[in-house]
Amino acid sequence: MSVGEPVYTASHALSAEELAAGPPTIDISALLSPGVAEAKEKVVQDIAKAATKWGFFQVTGHGVHQEDIEAFDSAVTRFFGQDKDYKYKIKRTAGNSRGYFDDELTKQTRDWKEAIDIGAQDGDLDGRSDIDGFNQWPHEDAHFRASVETYFKQMEGLSKTLCTALALGLGERANFFDPLFEKHTSYLRINHYPPCPNPVANDFPLRSPNTETEGYLAINRHTDAGVLTVLRQKHDEPHSLQVFISDDVDKDHESRSGQWVCVRSAALICPWRKQKGGASTAPSSKPAVMRACVASAAAHRLHVRAHTHTRGAARWQGR
Repeated sequence: MSVGEPVYTASHALSAEELAAGPPTIDISALLSPGVAEAKEKVVQDIAKAATKWGFFQVTGHGVHQEDIEAFDSAVTRFFGQDKDYKYKIKRTAGNSRGYFDDELTKQTRDWKEAIDIGAQDGDLDGRSDIDGFNQWPHEDAHFRASVETYFKQMEGLSKTLCTALALGLGERANFFDPLFEKHTSYLRINHYPPCPNPVANDFPLRSPNTETEGYLAINRHTDAGVLTVLRQKHDEPHSLQVFISDDVDKDHESRSGQWVCVRSAALICPWRKQKGGASTAPSSKPAVMRACVASAAAHRLHVRAHTHTRGAARWQGR
């Protein structure tokens, strides 16, 4: 395809077989090696097709080091295993959006989760801003910060690789998005879903529940901000992440017709979500050992920073 020739068109005509299988899984290892050009082109086209039809796809062959993943998992597991007094030492405040929290509302409805937000300012994890604040770290754990910062950098690299592929899939040059991310404000949200005594029914419709009478969702329906979200799921835990598939893109979420599709295992990429209804996760009443950085998520969001500093939502976002 020629450079500068946009090829993005929305087409959500998914077959019954595609819906049953869920979002496609794409091995991106060819993008990370000096391999054959045809192999790279196939990955680019697979990503473009998935982003156009689904808005979601799962990634394998991502090149993230297993030892870094394990160190991150251990650090996060240790943190969420502590009591509330320990976690509240780094609780976010009205003046600082970074840190721990267990009181978030999505669509004005309480989520059944706790989380930590770690973010960059102008690409720097030591940066500060009047809007986002600054990162907070549990000083009692000597390895927590190093493990999380390493994982953040791995997600930053993966996100840039995916943005290169997305640019090529749009008919643009490979470095088309690079200037937008030189001073990004990406952030990592680490979600943990404690056992829920009152989850919503499995067939709960596309709306926010009355938590007193209908139960809780781990995260209520939503559409992420930013360029893309990289969400990591664990293979050995309940698959509670769902994608709502609908062609009623001009309607309010609650008025749309469509269906929820369960996303099973692998890392999840969520680019260009304006065509989609969003994602919802139903909490389990059973212990969810560690869903931070899992189906609960280590989510890294990539945001375009443009001319104004705009706030985003959760996960490796990159502003």
